[in-house]
Formats: sequence, structure tokens, C-alpha cells
Amino acid sequence: MLLAMILVASAAASGNDPWKDKDFADWDLKDVQRVLNDSPWAGQVQFGMQGADAAPSAITSTTQSPVNDTLMGGVARGTPANAASSAPSQGTGPVMLFTVSWVSSRTICEAKARSKELSGMPPAEARTNLATLYDNYQIAVAGNNLSAFAREGAEKLKSDSYLMAKKSKEKVAPTRVFVEPGDSTRPGAIIYEFPKKSPTGAPTIPPGEKGVEFFTAAGKIPLKISFDITKMTDKRGPDL
Repeated sequence: MLLAMILVASAAASGNDPWKDKDFADWDLKDVQRVLNDSPWAGQVQFGMQGADAAPSAITSTTQSPVNDTLMGGVARGTPANAASSAPSQGTGPVMLFTVSWVSSRTICEAKARSKELSGMPPAEARTNLATLYDNYQIAVAGNNLSAFAREGAEKLKSDSYLMAKKSKEKVAPTRVFVEPGDSTRPGAIIYEFPKKSPTGAPTIPPGEKGVEFFTAAGKIPLKISFDITKMTDKRGPDL
């Protein structure tokens, strides 16, 4: 059985934060990779088996991990520079790398737009959706193998997923789960939509809340990731 390692979606301790230090129009490829893979809005977790009879492992990736094609708009793909030290050795079972991102945030939207620009798309076309205002929180799970999630179906994923404020411990179920198309052979991402307000009108993420936990599961693959809300801030302020 595959075990999940909780990954706190937070920026690396060293280096500058492009979402604070630069306008997104000035981000280079490294900046975009940082935002989409290792920032307060996104984190990665890698699953691998240490052979048929050995204990399973969950290995967190680094900012040099393969860039998710769906989130990046196809800017780059490849093998981590430190693959020899971080990936399971040859002969192990399938390796699955998942990226979990708060895609309703303007920071992630800006990174996706900038990635398209770096691929050669005219800025006016790349930035078409930046003015979109979301009436819910959207979290995406992307990866190199989403077949287990696609097989579960939307209703099963809804029942097995939640967003939980760390202080109140109240779990909010997604109102909608859907598959974002990828290429012709695999899904691009699984999108989870969570309401911003409860049926009584209270905010699902109360003022002063410092963190939330996102959980979902597909078969034997559980994913649990914590987002530090206090760090989900760009030059314009809080960004969810």
C-alpha cells in the first residue's frame, strides 16, 4: 500500500521569492518553475515502491523536479537534476509524482500565463484569463499518472476529499470535482472546487486562519498537503 508523505506547500528557505520581488511579466523560467512547483501555492510529492517485498516510500521532490506540463503550458519537461539521489533505484515499482496547486490564486494564474509567454505566445493572448474572478477555491492535482483518480469518478472523489481549516478543524467537502483534459492519452489534472462560504454564509476559511489542509484519495493513493495561508501573499496582498 502506498503511503502519503504530508508536504507543507511553502517556499524554500533560501533564495528570493519571485512573487514578492518581481512583477510576473519579469519572471524567467526558473521563477515560473518555483511558483508552480515549490511555493506557498504549490507543492509536490513523489510515491515509489522499494521493490515487491519492501516497505513503500514517499519521497518529496525538489524545486528542480519535472515541470508539470498542464500547469506550465508545456514550457519544459525532463528529469530532475538530482534524480540519482532523490529517485528510487532501478528495479523499483512505478514512480508517481503529483503536484498540488491552489489554481484559483492570481499567482498561479500569472505563472501559467507567463509560461505561455516564455513558450512564444503573444502576451495579449497568454494573459486572456488573468481577469477571471473565481467564486470558489480551486485546487488542482496533476501528475505523471492520474489514472487512479480518473477511475474513481467525480462523486467518489468528492466524498473522499476535504479542505480543513487548521484552527477550527472543520472539514469542507468539494462542491465539484472534474477532470481537466490533457493530451489524447491521459488526463491533465483533477480540479477540486470548494465553496468560499458555508450554507449559513460564514467563510469556510475564517479570518485569522493560518493554515488549511487539503486531502484526497484515489484507491490506495492518499494525498494530504498543508497550505500556510500566512505565506500565500504576493505584492498585492493575500491571494487565495
